Amino acid sequence: MLLCLLTVTGMVNWLILPKGYAARRGFLSSTRHFFVGVHEWTAVLFIAVIAVHLLLHSSYIKANLRKFSRNRRLREDESRAKE
Repeated sequence: MLLCLLTVTGMVNWLILPKGYAARRGFLSSTRHFFVGVHEWTAVLFIAVIAVHLLLHSSYIKANLRKFSRNRRLREDESRAKE
């Protein structure tokens, strides 16, 4: 959901709302500021959610990294033994 909100607000800011001098006046200027604010705070929330997700799954990540490094060492040892 956060990724969708980030995408939509980014695309609206980039493609629809005026930039530069044209954005200094009127309703679209305040709309642009609103969308930039929503986009920035959504990005902060998204990063926080990813960090919590990684922390909650840190034991799984560590176990798989250990397994990967162990398998890699075994393959390297086998290839050295063949030489």
